[in-house]
Amino acid sequence: MKPRPELPDQHWLDFTETILYECPRCSHCAVWQKTTHTLVCPKCACVRPSSTNTLPPFSESDVRLFLSTPCCSETLWAFNAEHLRFLRDYVESKLRPRARDDAGWRNQGLRSRLPRWLKLAKNRDNVLAAIAKLEEKLLEDSDSQK
Repeated sequence: MKPRPELPDQHWLDFTETILYECPRCSHCAVWQKTTHTLVCPKCACVRPSSTNTLPPFSESDVRLFLSTPCCSETLWAFNAEHLRFLRDYVESKLRPRARDDAGWRNQGLRSRLPRWLKLAKNRDNVLAAIAKLEEKLLEDSDSQK
């Protein structure tokens, strides 16, 4: 088996240009853009500006993330499809080497900040099934908007 190249380490802010939320009006996928600080639902035309410039722009009590599902007695979530792909690549990877540089070990990357339950090999199948469920949800919602 050919070794898989090391996954690039990213920061969680790398995935925040667009964040997918559940539309507060119709429950379909609404898109928040960092450039406009506005949540827009293409299905029902709901528009909701975020009241803050912090990230994430809405609290879970305001608007739910669209890509979230129960998994291993926790909640698996992703900001968008790119973030979900990052999680899939990480969980599928059986070897997760970390490289040390001149400054020593780094702890700012997203991989080192992922929760332990998501990293455990015993949870791999359940996490991948949950990721597949979220990918399907995203696909179904995009199909319904055509």
